Amino acid sequence: MDTIKELYYGNLHPYDRDIKKGSELDQLANLVLRLEAELKETLNQNETELFNKLKDAWSELTCLNECENFINGFRLGVRLTAESFQEKEYGKTEQRSAALSSTIYNDTIDKNQYLYEVFLFLFRILQS
Repeated sequence: MDTIKELYYGNLHPYDRDIKKGSELDQLANLVLRLEAELKETLNQNETELFNKLKDAWSELTCLNECENFINGFRLGVRLTAESFQEKEYGKTEQRSAALSSTIYNDTIDKNQYLYEVFLFLFRILQS
């Protein structure tokens, strides 16, 4: 199955990732868990409730931030792809515009032109 189908059928989860054991991320996550456990031992019931609310809010903020970063990264990838098609096919914006007009009026469109137009369309959507 290709990536688009995998995404459509819910088999891809861009936010899921494996953490390599012993990596810097793994070590930092373990440190946070250990410090959290130590801190909780010193808190009374009211402080524990407040701390849990803080953790929940922080988790929500982190999730929103990760989503925004994913969207921004995706947009950048589409822009880079669109620009690479533009440079490869036409070299300059003026040449691209003339070639596009010619292609539209002649009702002929080749595969590269079609792909470029798809990426350009996605780029415009992502800018809005």
